[in-house]
Amino acid sequence: MPKKLRSPGQKRKLWIRTAMILLAVITLSAVYFIKGPEQLKAIALVKQHSEAQAAILGLDHSEEEYRTAKGRRRTRDVYTLTYRFALNGTDYQETFSISGSEYRALEGQESLPVWFIEGQPENSEPRLVVENRANESPMENVFDAVPYVVPLFLVLNFILTLLFGREPKGYMPEGFFTDDSWLDIEDDRLVAIDGKQLLSIRFDKKNRDDVQSLYQGGGSIDQVLATSKCKQLRIDIDSIVGISSDHFRDTIHVRYMADGKEQSESLEFLNPTVKEHALIRIARALPSTLDMSMTRLTRLQAARPALIFGLIVAVGLYFLSDHFLILAVGVLILLTTLKTLLQRLFNPTVTTTFAAAPRAASPDVSGA
Repeated sequence: MPKKLRSPGQKRKLWIRTAMILLAVITLSAVYFIKGPEQLKAIALVKQHSEAQAAILGLDHSEEEYRTAKGRRRTRDVYTLTYRFALNGTDYQETFSISGSEYRALEGQESLPVWFIEGQPENSEPRLVVENRANESPMENVFDAVPYVVPLFLVLNFILTLLFGREPKGYMPEGFFTDDSWLDIEDDRLVAIDGKQLLSIRFDKKNRDDVQSLYQGGGSIDQVLATSKCKQLRIDIDSIVGISSDHFRDTIHVRYMADGKEQSESLEFLNPTVKEHALIRIARALPSTLDMSMTRLTRLQAARPALIFGLIVAVGLYFLSDHFLILAVGVLILLTTLKTLLQRLFNPTVTTTFAAAPRAASPDVSGA
């Protein structure tokens, strides 16, 4: 079986994913070997502390409802301890969240020892809690860190993939095109010229690897259709009435006649360079009645949509700056918009169009 060829975008995603996994492993390893500030504080309190005997006022167990990241409702056990002690004529009362094992250890007891730094009885903690925290095993620290570390690096992987994992322009990667077909593995699309028909295939993401292996192994279009769960559209090339494409986009917009009505389809490609290769091949097969034309926008015309959108996002961020998540997403969108704005300023839009030439007006022979 031939070696699977990866596109530049696939390689970038693999590098980003590998880097995030390595960084997550390094972070969790550091958590294993390095004690956190709370554990160090507990160890110091074990070594040097003042002690008092406190009366247990309340030992409670309740259920708390919360929502998961997917919005599903769940419940969890919540254990709380309330105690009070007197020192030098002053009463001190504290309420602590404790673990299930600590709750069970205190059941049936009326008092417990509490520790505090000398001279700071207002910052007391139950001895049982302090000792448990000081004696936490490295693996317990790792398990406590996993719910924070894993989501963090998943979010970083998503952001870095969004910013740097897209297919770069200017490449014709081997294994993703032939003279009459083009595989877009990023958007799960395959476009091909099949005789006098233009074929657009959308395949299921789950079949991505199978389609890529089959395509790069020289499999036919029929084999691709038989192997994967696909949606296909066949367009008679002679029925095409118009084609347009902006030079910086990786899509070709096709208008065609079907059942007496004009329809449209957007063909997607791996990157703009592959799209240009496909556009040349498709243009050769178009009806001779379609003429090619090119429209060039000024820098300001090309940049105007991104400028307007960026201003709208900036105004929205100004009024919603108190919400951290919205602010973070908004800044990311704003940076992407700024990138597009600069690209259009330095490389204004050029649109290639194939369409029937407008009919000349009939001469007036009425003599009027």
